[in-house]
Amino acid sequence: MAQYKRKDHYYDKAKREGHASRAVYKLEELYRKFRLFGPGDSVLDLGCAPGSWLEFVAKQVGSSGIVVGIDRLPVKIQSAGNIRVIQADLEANATYFAAREHSPTYDCVLSDMAPNTSGVKFQDQCRSYDLGELAWQWAQELLRPGGNLVIKLLFGEDTPKLLEAIRPHFQKAQIVHTQATRKGSTEVYIVATGRK
Repeated sequence: MAQYKRKDHYYDKAKREGHASRAVYKLEELYRKFRLFGPGDSVLDLGCAPGSWLEFVAKQVGSSGIVVGIDRLPVKIQSAGNIRVIQADLEANATYFAAREHSPTYDCVLSDMAPNTSGVKFQDQCRSYDLGELAWQWAQELLRPGGNLVIKLLFGEDTPKLLEAIRPHFQKAQIVHTQATRKGSTEVYIVATGRK
């Protein structure tokens, strides 16, 4: 059986470059391919801990934009400049209103949420799907027309079902694998661009 190797090329690169996690390279790859947001945009980052996506987005949207990150876990990046962090549960009504205080709608909604894995593949995929549905619910409420959506999932038999629920609401929606994802991982992203 292959041994899980936590510290790979991207892990080492993230540490060398001072990023909060290796996940920044996944977002960077998606950004280069799809141009998900730009200067002056407002971006909502669901499941933002430890904060590497916040850092990346903040640089891209610049001082005229804003990135709001929400996670129930502590985030290494603090609110400053164009970054706002809300430590709260995404299923609480108060969290929704807190996000709207920073921007009534968003140009892009990102979800890098992941369940605490149990090691039981089907169970982990089901939990991941539930988080994906939660991200989609947030996007339906807060993503403005023309906006873009990214949702991380552990690929399972229900993944295409979520893609099909999202697809009619966007110009284009697809499942994407990133190079920065560990080999052997079932992690994928639904990327939907141009909300109708």
